[in-house]
Amino acid sequence: MAISDINQRWQREMADFFEGAPGRVADEQMSPIPEIFHLP
Repeated sequence: MAISDINQRWQREMADFFEGAPGRVADEQMSPIPEIFHLP
């Protein structure tokens, strides 16, 4: 997906709406958050 032209255009258009993680591309920026509540 990262190499497609439409994705690169979308990334440029939407860049102002997202905080980036230095050195990581958009599809690698998700990271797990700690679990606070566990409701079975």
